Amino acid sequence: MKVVIVTTLWKRHALEACVLRRFNVIERVSESVIGVIAVGSEGRATEAIARASGVDYEEFPNSPLGAKHNRMLSAAKHYYPELDAVIVMGSDNWITDNAIDAYEAKLRDSGQLTFGVLDCYFTSVITGVSARWPGYPLRNPRHGESVGAGRIILREALERCDWKLWDDRLESRLDGSATARMRSRKITIGAALQSDLGVRVVDFKSGTNIWPMDAFLKSPSWRVKTSEALSGFDEREVAALAETFPTMLNGKGRLR
Repeated sequence: MKVVIVTTLWKRHALEACVLRRFNVIERVSESVIGVIAVGSEGRATEAIARASGVDYEEFPNSPLGAKHNRMLSAAKHYYPELDAVIVMGSDNWITDNAIDAYEAKLRDSGQLTFGVLDCYFTSVITGVSARWPGYPLRNPRHGESVGAGRIILREALERCDWKLWDDRLESRLDGSATARMRSRKITIGAALQSDLGVRVVDFKSGTNIWPMDAFLKSPSWRVKTSEALSGFDEREVAALAETFPTMLNGKGRLR
């Protein structure tokens, strides 16, 4: 399978550099990933970050966000016309190297056209605090829906949606918009817990986010050690992240 990682960039330069390096590592070690595309909106600033990380870059206005996200798909189709799937990532997301193989296995077994994780880890690079959000609760209409970060979407699904997953006008609620569009085209979205897949998907909070870290600290049971949230990632990458954001460390120089 030929997979392209797609993401958008905006106002989180230090974190974005760490994230793009993570994607670059995945591209090097994965037999499936053929490219990484970043769509930015700050001219030379975001282009420089992308180029330094060795990923393809497209410039596009940041608003509305729906249109900017759809640009990721058209850029992927343009640069990599042979692609079989895309993985949608935020510029504040990390995903482990083994996730793509795990997704591919699930897609083969289920015959579904898209797959993702039900739960998500969150880590603040400002405070070093982490949480595991268990997913949408049972009585929520979105129960059983995968999170937007790290979704793999096969070409057939993209073609059914005319290479447009999001309402162009949206500035928020993008995950729900993509889910609704795929369901309207009779596309079933598969999902599983990270622990069942043996993968890790992390969303970093830096202060420039649609959803603040406090939203995921409401329940004490959601709080986890940051070492747990970042397990499965190369220790050198985690150390480089902490060097970039030293507030992630406690007084003893360890992850909080």
